[in-house]
Amino acid sequence: MGGERTSVPAAICDCLFRMADKATNPVLEVLGAVEIPVQGEKYPPEKLRFGGNRLLAWYHSHPEPWLRDDEHGHFHVFVHAVSMNEWVHVAALSMDEMGQPRAWMATNHWVTGGGWMDGASLAECLRQVTVVDPDHLTLVETWLYYMLRLYDDDICQLLAKRDARLRAGTDPEDRSVYELACSPVDLLARLQTEMAALSHSV
Repeated sequence: MGGERTSVPAAICDCLFRMADKATNPVLEVLGAVEIPVQGEKYPPEKLRFGGNRLLAWYHSHPEPWLRDDEHGHFHVFVHAVSMNEWVHVAALSMDEMGQPRAWMATNHWVTGGGWMDGASLAECLRQVTVVDPDHLTLVETWLYYMLRLYDDDICQLLAKRDARLRAGTDPEDRSVYELACSPVDLLARLQTEMAALSHSV
């Protein structure tokens, strides 16, 4: 994705400080006045659109049998593939009960439907997206954009694992298989590592 990598950790920290000032988190931001979210409903209703309208996301949770004990819900993130003129699912960002990211997930095709691309092409499509009119983005849209930037290598590897599983014979329409690959997230540790690397490069 476009822009200077060095600005990414600072941008995420800025989002986290702003959320702290409001006593909120990404999940509360998208739920708004909704106190008890309905499983299966998408939040916010108008969806999140950012990255020059080439990125789309929403948040929801699942009823049984897909409900996870350690997950409150997840953001599904899509990129608009210009070559196909379709929205293609990139990954889901799983959130815990405290509204903090716990893992990136690559889901099976039946989960979201829509366009489909191999992992390498999808990662390249994602990296072509740049932040546009940042002043017009919501706080959670800004946070999500820079989370994609911070974890771009992880997402690329996640998609490669997804593709390997499909090549091994997993049916993309098998409704007994929801998740094809998972990459744990420790945001604090990642930010500390990135900041330390930046300080040593100065």
